[in-house]
Amino acid sequence: MARHSSSDEYTFAEFLALIEEHRHDLVQLTRTKLRAMDLKPRAVHFPHVAGTEYANPTPDFTQTMELDEAYLDRTIRFVLRGITTGGEFATDQAEFLVATGKDFRKFGVGSKHYEALESALVEAVGEYMGVTKKLSDTINLGCSLLAYGALEDEEADVPATSAAQVLEVVHPCDAIAVIRAQMDPPLPYWSGQHVEVRTPHTPQLWRALSPAIPFNEDGLVEFHVRAVGPFSRAIVEGSQPGEQWVVANPYGDLQISGEKPVVMVAGSTGLAPARAILLDLIQSEERPPMVQLFFGAQNPDELYEWQGLVGFEDAFDWLDLYLVVQEDTPAPEGFEAYTARGLVGDVAAERGSWRDAEVLITGGPEMKRHTVEAFLRAGAEREQLRFDVPN
Repeated sequence: MARHSSSDEYTFAEFLALIEEHRHDLVQLTRTKLRAMDLKPRAVHFPHVAGTEYANPTPDFTQTMELDEAYLDRTIRFVLRGITTGGEFATDQAEFLVATGKDFRKFGVGSKHYEALESALVEAVGEYMGVTKKLSDTINLGCSLLAYGALEDEEADVPATSAAQVLEVVHPCDAIAVIRAQMDPPLPYWSGQHVEVRTPHTPQLWRALSPAIPFNEDGLVEFHVRAVGPFSRAIVEGSQPGEQWVVANPYGDLQISGEKPVVMVAGSTGLAPARAILLDLIQSEERPPMVQLFFGAQNPDELYEWQGLVGFEDAFDWLDLYLVVQEDTPAPEGFEAYTARGLVGDVAAERGSWRDAEVLITGGPEMKRHTVEAFLRAGAEREQLRFDVPN
């Protein structure tokens, strides 16, 4: 491909603007060069249905890696706009590149692969518009940050992926499934974090799910899934014991300090990260802080964990439970009366003892937005409010 002009005709800022303008062509040229290198991914796990195994032990990147074009485009623009005039990366972009290096290990991309990416990028940019030493150094820095993220986890022996065999699937109601699995090898995570999951029902998709129990050395893990979109509906309707999921890349920093009272506001299966944190507190040798847990759902059927939570409330004097439903529908047989009707965020902001507390908000995107607004209207400080990042 012919160059658009001589490289010495552009300032560094103009170079970056040209790269952003022609990013789609440069991506295709870089891909062509990477394919010519015949790179192979590092070993990763693959999902499969019960009674089968993945047949190809030496896959290529077409089997392990499928990036959404819109995601790739957003990523390139974000990274480019964080490059300083000195050819370095702003803090947000640098941290993003390190995190991406960790994340892409699930595709079989290791630290050594980024040497090939750097070579392909420099060649592609050079052929398309010419390349200066400063630009080459910036590409080197970006690829080095990606490689650093991968290498950090490699040297810490963090598994790139874990094979999770489904042991049990429970449907407490039609819309929700509780999936219990065992990871091999165990993939460490903190309670309140999310992990990325790939299932045999949507094998090309990775989605964030939050474990509902703390990490344990046996690798046992539990997920709560509500049927909303194609991914979650496929899990709820199709999951069976014996199938293999793939788990990777724990991330997120939802946690409590242990120094203040806590108000947890959980919408539907957003209960999962709150429950994992709650179980950590129960297992702690120190007395936990006072905790108010507001658990909300559309109807009583979807308050799927109410019996276990009531048991916790009866057993521990530091825990107060509030069950909230949106719809005025009959409760199932044996169901104890719920605390309130309405949106769980509104009820928590009205009834919760949150003024000197840490507030944890977990649930779907609309639930989180509404709950944050409800607490801010009630007078809470934004710094008090913590919520999980996916969605």
